[in-house]
Amino acid sequence: MVTELALHDVMNVAGVAADLSHISTSVPVKAFHGPSELDNAVKGSDLVIITAGVARRPGMDREQLFEVNANVVLASVTAIAKSSAHALIAIVTNPINAVVPMAAEYLKRKDVFDANRLFGVTTLDCVRAESFIGNYMNIDPKKVEIPVIGGHAGNTILPIMSQCKPPFQGDNECKASIINRIQMGGDEVVKAKNGKGSATLSMAFATARFANALLLGLKVLQANAQIQHAAKKASRATASLARLMANIGGPTQSKRRLLLTITNTILLYGCEVWAEALEADSRRKVYASVQRTAALRIASAYRTVSEAAVLVISSCIPIDLLAFECRKRW
Repeated sequence: MVTELALHDVMNVAGVAADLSHISTSVPVKAFHGPSELDNAVKGSDLVIITAGVARRPGMDREQLFEVNANVVLASVTAIAKSSAHALIAIVTNPINAVVPMAAEYLKRKDVFDANRLFGVTTLDCVRAESFIGNYMNIDPKKVEIPVIGGHAGNTILPIMSQCKPPFQGDNECKASIINRIQMGGDEVVKAKNGKGSATLSMAFATARFANALLLGLKVLQANAQIQHAAKKASRATASLARLMANIGGPTQSKRRLLLTITNTILLYGCEVWAEALEADSRRKVYASVQRTAALRIASAYRTVSEAAVLVISSCIPIDLLAFECRKRW
């Protein structure tokens, strides 16, 4: 889902970019250094993840952390508003409860605020909840589903234990203990690192999970646009060629199949990327209606024939199955 990765930092970014570029993917990695290159780093981005700032140290409260990190986040948001206002913004930098509202107010002042495009990444609380509950119940944490709402600091972190799947097995004392551990998970890591760092690896995992969800959402939106565009284009092509092929009589079956080949080719363009979008019945029907019209011409039948029947008559494979087959081969 990633087509290009741009990294920005005030130091050592070239080394990190070189390291990442050795991973066996086709994604190009670019490095941008210092404040003067921040605008270019975010320019044209669909997703910007802000992780910059200092980590919380022992004894440091979130107000003190805000004084240090607020300017860092504000610089990034300023560049995004200027060079990539359409981007999704995922803020990982703490204190999230304070810097996300600050970012929102700045974007409002610049008239580019969209509540559906600004996110505070608190997925780590969900990851911790899944891990702690899974370990307590002696089950795979991947099988635990637990909504965690609220903020990302202390008692603003609210695991909804009543909605846990599978149901949480434990008394109220156990439940309170696990909730407290989820809420204070950050302190647990800081203490374990003897004050020399905070959560990094688990935070990276949680951020990657959230980023993948955002990218998948963008992919679906793009797939919707592609499906609508391709369906209209294929429908026009089908209508143009159909003028040569009356419902009854007209060209032979082999020549009629040429019509469906053209229709399918238009519909399937780029399906290696968006095929999964056809799992939604509403999207599949958009394509199926176009394919059915073309298949009717092959079957020399009337339009009252059902989609399934006309595909069988015309020896035609349903468009969603064709798309998934192309996806597998890709």
